Formats: sequence, structure tokens, C-alpha cells
Amino acid sequence: MSRLTVGRAGALLRARLLHRPVRAPSSTRLSPLPGRRALSTISVQSLRDDDVCILSFARTPIGSFGGKLSHLSAVRLGALAIQAAVARAARLERESITDCFMGHVLQAGCGQAPARQAALLAALPDSVRCTTVNKVCASGMKAVAMAVDALRLGHADVVVAGGMESMSNAPFYLIEEWPTGGGGGRKPRQRRRLGNRTLIDGLLHDGLLSPASVASIGAAQLEEQVHMGVFADRLAASMGILREEQDNFAVHSYSRAAKATAQELFAKEIVAVEMPADAEERSSNSSSSSSSSEERTLFAAREHGRNASGAGGDSGGLSSPEHVPLMKSDEELERLTLIDRLPLLPPVFAPATTAAAATKDAHGADHAATGGGTITAGNASKISDGAAALVLASGRAVKRNNLIPLARVLSHADAEQSPSHFATSPALALPLALRRANLTLSDMDYIEINEAFACVPIMVMKVLAAAHAAETGMVGATASGALPRRLQAAAGSSDGSHANTANTATTTSAAHAPPPGGVPEALSSQHINAWGGAVALGHPLGCSGARILVTLTNILRSRTAHYGAAAICNGGGGASAMVMERLDLDAR
Repeated sequence: MSRLTVGRAGALLRARLLHRPVRAPSSTRLSPLPGRRALSTISVQSLRDDDVCILSFARTPIGSFGGKLSHLSAVRLGALAIQAAVARAARLERESITDCFMGHVLQAGCGQAPARQAALLAALPDSVRCTTVNKVCASGMKAVAMAVDALRLGHADVVVAGGMESMSNAPFYLIEEWPTGGGGGRKPRQRRRLGNRTLIDGLLHDGLLSPASVASIGAAQLEEQVHMGVFADRLAASMGILREEQDNFAVHSYSRAAKATAQELFAKEIVAVEMPADAEERSSNSSSSSSSSEERTLFAAREHGRNASGAGGDSGGLSSPEHVPLMKSDEELERLTLIDRLPLLPPVFAPATTAAAATKDAHGADHAATGGGTITAGNASKISDGAAALVLASGRAVKRNNLIPLARVLSHADAEQSPSHFATSPALALPLALRRANLTLSDMDYIEINEAFACVPIMVMKVLAAAHAAETGMVGATASGALPRRLQAAAGSSDGSHANTANTATTTSAAHAPPPGGVPEALSSQHINAWGGAVALGHPLGCSGARILVTLTNILRSRTAHYGAAAICNGGGGASAMVMERLDLDAR
């Protein structure tokens, strides 16, 4: 037996023990370029019991802040996405659903158990176990990851997972005393007969301000949170990411999203949402709609849920009278005139570190006297409303019920580092997820990296390109010496673990240049966020992690591609990533 045969046999054995897919040897590996990969078909019976399959997906359109979806709470948006995803899962009986995991960040004022509310509004069985997940921006992806683990461990058979957010409805808080140092304390229940009260913006405080480490801002300010945009702006500067580069990325995001919308590529994702009569007025002046419109929308959703056959349709099964206006596309794309003004927009974030000095809205409100940075309202993600959901099932359930899987989740991973470096954390989580799937970047056809800011995917691609360069001996192209030691180690280690930093690539004059020759096709611009991202579409915090999984699955199906990966950073220094594989069933 040759050495190659022995090595291949060993890989097969290890893969079987670790439940990982096996890659072909590099000499026979197929090209990752779309259209050049010969997709193989599988039979349902060839699935392992602990395989995790995606049966269907759906998302609402993404509404602008104070816009057309602002009359719907997060749980009601979540219910619409859940209901549509379940209706689109061919041959699925809703009684077989055992669990529901939903990401949700801005939960104050939404009522008890938001995931449970959304599941019940979507007419899921009362027996469905529900869990609400908060991992900030990564909440939606973490909810799907928890579903994957439950299915893989045999704790569930069919699960709905996703995320939801209504940033338009985030409340303000009354705080009697706000901490200004180590001795400060909050007394929200203290009775005060006279005097003014302080309002705290719940959206900002619970959604956009990041905890900070002593290393980031010093011990004296440890309790003061820092706007994530401040951290991202600093890191972009330290890595040599220019304002022009971020603006160009934003233009590409808008143009790709607009093209995908014009070609109706998002139609397979989006469930049309019934609009109240004053939707157009609401979009322009953020006025409130009547509760009757809200109740009518969800009543229609729940009634359909009771009557749906499960066959699914283009609208995800949500039906409305012809005279009722429907929102079928992402609202932010109606504001494409922003592209023309990108170079003129002032920076949003000052170089300050404290929450008090960084309380301006990251996406367009009051830019006066900010100065200094490169992040603007145009090259940052937009505050938005929306929800997304996927239906997942174990291989055992697929075989037993003769279900039709669209894709298979191969692995997922989380990573953490200093809060000030959260924007590059996907460059830690993604290699770890790839290693767990026994795959590499070269195997990926498409990658989704959430565009919290345009600089995020730029920096992540830069670090990943440097890691590839280090692995292949092309050291010195794109990594930055300003990165923390763990990320410098990632440039020499495919799994993101600690490594000898002596051989780490360092900054050069080409720091903001495209990946050098020899870098995997997956890191070329046409393979990253192929249909645009959060800069153009919007970033509903609890939804986005699930939204990019929905879009990635759609892309793999639409582009006849094989492997895909998604990654998203989150406040506090974390990130989540997931790797998936398209499935095509043998018709025999």
C-alpha cells in the first residue's frame, strides 16, 4: 500500500471518528470557482443520523430605522420569519418541531420570553421548547449554532432558529443614578418626589456600547462603555485602512445589493410583509401606526400558520388581500442617493474613549465636531428592523420523514479577544470553524462577513490573506504589526490558535492593497458578500447573524456552488462563524 493510500485511509478513519467531512487530496481537489465544480448528488439514506441539514430559510425585508417595519415589534417580526420558514420546508409537519432558538438583543420592553412569544405567534405547537439568545450582533448565528448542537447531540429532531430585532422600538430607560467610577451605583427603584430624571438610550446602551478591558481604556474608566465604532475606527487606522478604501467597499455593497434586488435574487429569502395604510408616511417621518394594523398583520400570519399545508410558496405562505400593500424588498436600498455623497460625509467618531464622548449615532445623526476618523454614516451599517429564520433537522429526522435538505451545516466556532479588537475577531472564528470542518479557505466558494462597518470585512480579509501567505511561505504581504498577539499568531496558524509570532507577516506599504497573487479565490472580492451586506441592507442586531446564513444558503443554491462560510463579529471582542455545504439529492 502506497504512502498516499495509507494517509488517505488514516484521514477517512479520523473523519469518521470526529464526524468530519473528508477533503480530497490537493492534487485532485476541485476548483472552488463557481461553475467549475461538478456537484455530486447524494441519497437521503446516505446521511448520518447526526448530520445537521437546513430544510428551508426565510427573512423579512430589512426596514430602515423608524421606517416601514417600525410598527412591528421584534417578536412579531420574528413570528413572520418563523412562519414563512416553516411553510417553505417541504414535507415538514409542524408537529415534528421540537425547539426554537431566536437571537434578540434589545429585549427591554418586549415582554417575557421573546423567543417563546415569536414561536406562539407563528403558530408553532405549544410543546416547542424556546430559548432567547443574546450574543449581541452574533445572536442570530449563535442561536443557529445552539440548534446545530442540539440536533447533533440527539436532543432534538427538527428545530427553528434565527434572530429578530426592532431597533426602531428600543426604549429609553430612567436611571436615578448613573455610575461614574468604581464607587458609583444604580438606584432605579429609589423614590424621588421632585426633580428631573435622566434618560438612557436603550439602543445605544444595550446594543452599540461595548464593554472595555483595562488594556483598552485604563482601570479608572473600566465601567464606562465605548462605542463599537470608536474601537473599529482606531483599529482601521492602526492597520492602515484608508477612508477611500472603506467608501469604495460601501459602493460595492450598495451596487451588489441593488443588482441582486433588481434580479429578484432575494425573492427566495424574503417573505412579503403587510404594510399599514400609512407606511409611506412612516418611512419619511417615523410616525407610529395604529395597533389595529399590527394586530391584523400577525392575526393573518397566525391564521395562515394554522391552515398551512407545509408546501410553501414564493411568499412563504403569507397571504394578504390584493388591496393591502406589501413590503417585498429591503427599504434601505431606496436611499441609493447616499452613494453620491459618500466622499462628503464627515466622520462620525471622535478619538474619544468614553461613552459620554461617543454617544452620537453611528449612522447619521449629528455629525458636528466629531472629526478625526474614517467611519461615516455611509460606510457603516444602518440601524434597522428585521428577522430571519431557518428550519434545521437531523439526518435521522430527514431519513425518517423523507424531508428534502438544501444544505448541511459542517461546523461552527466562536472566538474572543480584547473588546477593542472585536472587528477582527471573525479572522479567529472562521479559521477555527474551517479546521473543525476539515476544510480550508481554498475550498470555499462564497463567504459572508457581516458588514458592521465597511472596515470589518476589509480587515478580516487582510488578516486571512496574511494567514494564507504565512502558510504558503508568502510572508510579508498583508498582516499588521498593530494586531494583538493572538491575531498575529493566526497569521501563522490555520486554526487561530497561538503560534510562534516570529514568522508573522508584518505591515508593508501595500497594507490596503487587494490580496496578493496566490491567495485563495474565496478571498477575492467577488466571493465576499456577493450580494452586498449590512452597509447597504441594514444591520438589525439580533437578526444579522441568521440573515447572512439565509443569504449564504440562497447563494449556494442559486450559484450552483458547493461550500460556503459565514462570520460575524460582536461587541465585547467576540465573533461566530459557520461552515456549510450545499446538498443535492439523487432523484432515484
